[in-house]
Amino acid sequence: MVSSVTDEQNAAEDPRFQEESFTEEKEWSFDDALTIIGFGRVQYQLVLICALILISTLNETMGMMILMTPAQCDLELTSFDKGLLTSSGYFGIMIPSYMWGYICDKYGRRKVMIRTLIATSLMALCSSLAPTFYWFLFFRFWTGFFVSASSGGMYPYLGEFNTLKHRPTVMAWCSCGTGISMTLAPAVAWYILSLDINILLYGQLVFHSWRLILIVYTLPGLIAALLLTFFPESPKFLISQGLEKETLEVLNWIHKTNTGDSRNYPVKRLAREIDADRLNNDVSEIQNILNQTKQLLKPPFVKHFLIAIYIQTSIFISSGGMGLWFPEILNQLYYSNTTGTICSIFKKNLHQGSNTLISNKECNNILSSEAFVNSIIVGLYYTFGYIIISVLMKYCGRGLILELSLLGSSVSGFLLQWTTNLSLQIIYFSSFLVLSGLMISVISSAAVMLFPTHVRAMAVCCILMIARIGTSLGSSLIGLTIEKYCEETFGFITSLIVVSAFLNFFLPAR
Repeated sequence: MVSSVTDEQNAAEDPRFQEESFTEEKEWSFDDALTIIGFGRVQYQLVLICALILISTLNETMGMMILMTPAQCDLELTSFDKGLLTSSGYFGIMIPSYMWGYICDKYGRRKVMIRTLIATSLMALCSSLAPTFYWFLFFRFWTGFFVSASSGGMYPYLGEFNTLKHRPTVMAWCSCGTGISMTLAPAVAWYILSLDINILLYGQLVFHSWRLILIVYTLPGLIAALLLTFFPESPKFLISQGLEKETLEVLNWIHKTNTGDSRNYPVKRLAREIDADRLNNDVSEIQNILNQTKQLLKPPFVKHFLIAIYIQTSIFISSGGMGLWFPEILNQLYYSNTTGTICSIFKKNLHQGSNTLISNKECNNILSSEAFVNSIIVGLYYTFGYIIISVLMKYCGRGLILELSLLGSSVSGFLLQWTTNLSLQIIYFSSFLVLSGLMISVISSAAVMLFPTHVRAMAVCCILMIARIGTSLGSSLIGLTIEKYCEETFGFITSLIVVSAFLNFFLPAR
């Protein structure tokens, strides 16, 4: 990944770190103090912990799509109920995102993440024991409510233990958790559903296999919460609060953990990094929130903030909104008796299906093996994609990787509408979703570097909140238009990605 030896060599050659400058009177900037420590065991462990948090977040949101069919008999789900369940998870995440961003910026990332990860696991456990649909809906909303905090605080927390040089790389490695979750979630569900568990708990509540999946899905987050208890608060957050003594204690702990030697760390004093307005206790919490928000909407942050929102939202609409339709459209392509473009086949099958639909009152909760296989394949695409990005990030920089991925997604989206070859259709469709979807974490990690400590978590949470609204709106828009205006729908969403590729030029390359 990155080498602590290289860091130490660079520090030794840098005139800022010559031996004569190691005096107790010298005030060090935070980044210089962190550069001396280098990259080591602490940073590797935090990448693992934050990847577990990311896996938990994806399990609790996207994993629900897998459980709709297995759970529909127990909870007597209608199509409308399934839509409510999908929306409840997203709304549970979106509604408090703004609040969690402020809380993480004011009270600390670690403290908030530990508490909300435990609360997430508790709500997931309750939802696994929910006897009715409405109780299940209630607990899934609160699961999303609490998981929103950890997903927003994770990137700032990880980034603030690393120097500017290493942040893009560690963020990319952490994001491999997305691909791992998208691969393991269907694989785990496939295996557990095959166990055919039927345990009578109380009354008429039977603990079936799908309920166990909910418990297994939440375990990575619970493990991450337990591991975080052994780690300190972000040192960058502490120094931004004016807590110099506590910051030095954390930096000494990182140095000792990485090197095994706490005596040779030379930094004894740190330059203050306090925003006096932000620490003003004479105003209300509401006023503090508004003041913090205003900073994101004023120069020099507003341009980067708005661009990041647009790019992230367009990515969520393409990879998330269209991604929800991926299994359905892929299923139409596999079982179609005709050839043609993806839209001609899709519209023809829908038309035929509307005339030959046969009602069946018997509940069917069996999910085909093809659905699991397709989901696992897409998850593997994501995993390999994140590994490639992690390797290239150190050499190419965020800007180039984001540009190439968005352009690749755009080209795939346009080609998808014209090809009639089944294999190419699957390749182009997968590339269209994956190449854009891979950039979600890249934009989130960019936000960590684009905004200062005191508004960083709020910026990340606001960007994700608005982007998730885009997913909901995008999925609804696709549902309304894809039958009659399939080509126009694909063209519009692809155009959003093209504009994102253009706007990327206005963000810092690294």
